[in-house]
Amino acid sequence: MDGTSETSFLCLPNEVLTKIFEYLHTHDRSNLASLDGRLAEVEEKTGYRRFQDIAIISNPLLRIMKISADGEEIFIDDVISETVTSFNHASAQWMHIKGQYYEDSEDALSSATKTIKFENLHIELFDERSVRILKELVQVHKELNLVHLNFLKTRMNVEKAREVLPDLPSVPAYIISVASTLCDDQILLQLAGNCSRYVEIDCVHNNLSADGVTRARQEICTNGRVKTVTFSLKNSQIERVVGREIGSKELERGITVNHGGASFTCWQHRDDNVMVEMRYDPMFLPSSQIGFLRLGD
Repeated sequence: MDGTSETSFLCLPNEVLTKIFEYLHTHDRSNLASLDGRLAEVEEKTGYRRFQDIAIISNPLLRIMKISADGEEIFIDDVISETVTSFNHASAQWMHIKGQYYEDSEDALSSATKTIKFENLHIELFDERSVRILKELVQVHKELNLVHLNFLKTRMNVEKAREVLPDLPSVPAYIISVASTLCDDQILLQLAGNCSRYVEIDCVHNNLSADGVTRARQEICTNGRVKTVTFSLKNSQIERVVGREIGSKELERGITVNHGGASFTCWQHRDDNVMVEMRYDPMFLPSSQIGFLRLGD
């Protein structure tokens, strides 16, 4: 022997190849897998490193999609391209679905997200198509902890929102960001019923009434589960909701009222609006404590 030898990359055991694939960027990973059948097999079974955020964005005017994973961006001119599935077996803390989808991009999105595991979902709801995407994602991904519904760019009105929201699947927590007048009593009641733990309605001006809030409170208190619902009301509505008049100084400091089986925390938000946080804990708040008043610092 001449004392020299050559070692092929393919001589590495599958365990080492798996670790290499985990740290490759998507394009490099696909290119390496295309070189050899064994590499392709290892790549298919290898999980991705965990991402913080994966965003899939659709642009209906340019007819393209963009996938971004922790700052790494991939532009996809042909939405049926195999590049869409390059995130097979990936996991992420957040999945962001942005932009307005059309028929081809909806199909590509469905294909791309089936094998991605994610804990939280943020989705922009433009129209009925995006609501359909939302329902499919929630039904497929049972591991979801939180769903953030973003209506800030929506083309739907209150009537259309009333039609689509009642069919939302149940998840532990919902956050809803809405335009100034999109949220009303019926939508609040539906969200309170569909979440098992937490609802946050992120809008200062809304169409909520004291009667609607009272019905939502009853929904929270009758299912026997620990819940928190946070939203905004006008100062003039607080008296009817919590059962007593609350002064501005109290609101500035924060005030908690146990009333009707639920704990209400109210504090000044801006102008004449007050943030209201309804909590219900059947173990912590027995009915004998109704009417107890506590001021916060």
